[in-house]
Amino acid sequence: MSFTKLTAYLDGLKEKYGVPSFDCVVQRGHERLYRHMGGFSDAAGTKPVTAQDEYRLFSCTKVITVTAGMQLVEQGKLFLGDPVAKYLPEFEEMTVREGEAIRPASTALTVEDLFTMSGGFNYDMGTPAFQELMARTDGQATTREMVAALAAGPLDFDPSTHFQYSLGLDVLAGIIEVVSGQTFGEYLNEHIFLPLGAQPVTFHLAPEVEKAHFSQMYEVDGAGHIVPFTFIHPRSTDLNYESGSGGLICKVDSYAPVADALACGGVGANGARILQAHTIEDMKRNRLSGVRLADFEKMGKAGYGYGLGVRTLIDKSASKGPVGEFGWDGAAGAYVALDTGHQLSIFYAQHVMGMGQDIEDIHCAIRDLVYEELGLAE
Repeated sequence: MSFTKLTAYLDGLKEKYGVPSFDCVVQRGHERLYRHMGGFSDAAGTKPVTAQDEYRLFSCTKVITVTAGMQLVEQGKLFLGDPVAKYLPEFEEMTVREGEAIRPASTALTVEDLFTMSGGFNYDMGTPAFQELMARTDGQATTREMVAALAAGPLDFDPSTHFQYSLGLDVLAGIIEVVSGQTFGEYLNEHIFLPLGAQPVTFHLAPEVEKAHFSQMYEVDGAGHIVPFTFIHPRSTDLNYESGSGGLICKVDSYAPVADALACGGVGANGARILQAHTIEDMKRNRLSGVRLADFEKMGKAGYGYGLGVRTLIDKSASKGPVGEFGWDGAAGAYVALDTGHQLSIFYAQHVMGMGQDIEDIHCAIRDLVYEELGLAE
């Protein structure tokens, strides 16, 4: 496959949108059909992008987190219908903010609520519980301690009643630690990345690795210009916190084998199985309707519903791909698209915070160009 249109599109991202660098991989049935990277990984423009570059995935982490969670579901160690308090007792008595009042939650928080972003959590890390924890631990709180801080604050709504994008998958990461007896990062490497022959991933780069290989991050300033990123989120500085919602850092060549395995029924190119095929089908099944689907649609992902931690295409008219294509994206522009019917995976990385056009335009264009150039457009 020549992928001439896709290559031309990617090479034009700098001129059209100002994207300083990118890396894109397309795989089908364990065969790497396409790899194209461009731009520079440093702000000075002296280091061309290479396969050794490390990217902060932000919410593309979520696909990995729910894969880990579904492994435990398959093994009978975790159940979607269970109350979260079965694994994390601090979530036994949750409260809900209603106007100026705080009241007891009227429904129990379940594991499935975490997967479907229906738990009532948000992304506010400025709460008194978080601030007290960070001060008490001098910024060295563990994942479990951070999750306990989430339990201390009121929810925004009763569990299962709405969809709201949030830190809920951090709570799932805490459950994975309790059930497995490992840190979240140890679990991911032992049960997902290393079995597939991928290099280990991390939540915190060693200083020498960061200096040599971390791709320069950018942000969109108030004037709409792409400039070097100046703000560091607390999740990226706390050496003990491994966020299941958005903390992973890795090379494209570490994420791509997982994407390939998920697109190929849970089996990697080396024959290692990380999930059963029926589990992946269940994971990508739309779980939202009514109010929750309306809440999700406000995120602007045209044609998609939401399964267990992943978007899933439910409206064929919105894409050149098939109903059931699934995946997610990240705040700095990372994007994964998975199609089990065609055993097709796309993984794209860039490092620009707050663009907007990445999700609205770039990701959709990459997806549709891949289907078009493979002759799979529907």
